[in-house]
Amino acid sequence: MPDELSKDNLLKAAFGFHDALVAYAYALLRDHALAEDAVQSAYVVITRKADTFSAEKSVIAWCRGIVRLEVLQLLRKTGREIATEDALLYDSVADSFEQVQTPAQQAEGGERRAQLETCLNKLPQRSRELIAGRYTEELSLSGLAVRRKMSEAAVRKSLYRIRLALRHCLENELPTT
Repeated sequence: MPDELSKDNLLKAAFGFHDALVAYAYALLRDHALAEDAVQSAYVVITRKADTFSAEKSVIAWCRGIVRLEVLQLLRKTGREIATEDALLYDSVADSFEQVQTPAQQAEGGERRAQLETCLNKLPQRSRELIAGRYTEELSLSGLAVRRKMSEAAVRKSLYRIRLALRHCLENELPTT
């Protein structure tokens, strides 16, 4: 169990990651108010469980894990169904945030963003519009369905296929090291 000074330092570090934790929660929820709520709930848990923190762990990773659990709990409370695809997406988001923690990894993230842009430009116009509607304009699936005159299921399948194509493109665009 850490002493009080260590606990204080842990809590200061955790609260210092507020913006990063909100960004993470927002990436999962796509709602800023809900993201803030999830992070605030996580801070209650972080404060309560600070004594259980192991110095071998990364503070941000530990906090992010707690935020993820709070996001899932918030989704259940609000009645939003958590599909398997969503759970996999949440894991992917967590992995992405894990990869941008060090300066070297941040530089690599810049390269990855450039590669993503290249891959996006290879997509057909219709696919780019769906991606932009979902991730830039933050439209819901139903909003995209109305805009594109498609069923919601068709939009979901299209986005899934587009993400697969992007993932495949990124894997092929990545330099081998």
